[in-house]
Amino acid sequence: RHWGGKSLHTRPLEASHIPIFAIPRSAMVALRLLCSSILAGVLILGAAADVAPALHGAVSQDDACASDGLSGGCATGLLQHGSPEARTQRQTLQAVPTSMQAAQRSFGGGLSDAVVAVPAASGGQALVQVEGSSVNPLDWKMALPGIPGRDFSGVVVSITGQCGVQVGDAVWGDAPSGAWAEYLAVACDLVGQRPTQASALEAGAMPHVALTAQQALATLGAPWTGSPTVLVLGGSGGVGHLAIQIAKAQGAGKVVTTCSSSNNAFVTSLGADETIEYHTANWWETLGENSVDVVLDTVGIAGTGDHAFEIMRSGGKFVTLLGGSAMASSTPSGMSQTWVRVSQTKTQYLDSLKALVDNGQLKVHIGSTYGLDDVSAAVADSKDGHSIGKISINIAA
Repeated sequence: RHWGGKSLHTRPLEASHIPIFAIPRSAMVALRLLCSSILAGVLILGAAADVAPALHGAVSQDDACASDGLSGGCATGLLQHGSPEARTQRQTLQAVPTSMQAAQRSFGGGLSDAVVAVPAASGGQALVQVEGSSVNPLDWKMALPGIPGRDFSGVVVSITGQCGVQVGDAVWGDAPSGAWAEYLAVACDLVGQRPTQASALEAGAMPHVALTAQQALATLGAPWTGSPTVLVLGGSGGVGHLAIQIAKAQGAGKVVTTCSSSNNAFVTSLGADETIEYHTANWWETLGENSVDVVLDTVGIAGTGDHAFEIMRSGGKFVTLLGGSAMASSTPSGMSQTWVRVSQTKTQYLDSLKALVDNGQLKVHIGSTYGLDDVSAAVADSKDGHSIGKISINIAA
């Protein structure tokens, strides 16, 4: 038995072990009994020391949960207690493999299939078994080495620390990167409960573009009470087709959008009241002065902001997702222009979108689907610039 890091062993006590003098038989028996008693006492104390912490944890666990206001992990006995500073909650749904399939980008920018280590969830993170993801332009425009991919939907397999989701929950979100893989470790405050009215692939294709559209429209004043006329430039794209729906759900009186004639029926089905064929007409000429209240630009063509101010009413607002030359050269008095880059990606914003999806007011359109082993083709499809809705990646396939 180990005690204090050293091993204690028993063996027969013989006279040869005491070389200085001979011991009478009666003294030998007494000495053996004394040694046995001492050793038995040491073993009992060691066992008590081992058992005491376990007993303390079993007794104090419910008290600690009650005093800390914790639930979930405490209720199922999954809270590990230590010092208050080191106390963490760790739950695991199943045995997680040590390696996984992933799409990995090299320093040169190329994508390849790879077998890599499953990430470990650290404090305040959830480990998600990914089922669906998608391609966003940001995924290939910022070609950093590592595992790309922002959008994810899947199932939580473990959590560490305080988390708003539980093991086994179906979730979705917009991660900084890493979603083009079988497992993703992501901060709990970037994870939300998946909409019940969306499939795993639909939920995996939606977060980044939906959060972008929601933040951009909020910058334009949504939700509205005055029924404004909203112009969405690029209505059939990832952000655009969701922006049409969110604008309608949040009080837009009229939504106008630009698209090709082949997509006219599609954007109309989403709620667009008027469409402009951008190949054959200039939207600012078609609409004319004082025709719209706010403009959301998802395309980013040079001069867009200047044209937007030509047609807006007093107090008009212009938002572009691309910035740069799309911004107006100057901002007229009483109007505003903003370059929006999505930053509102936390759980509360996902929950707002979940409510729209579950209420039947928001639905993503998946134009094409690729497997995890065919991500390079999915990226090429996105770079082509003519995809309708979103390009989905089926991680679970």
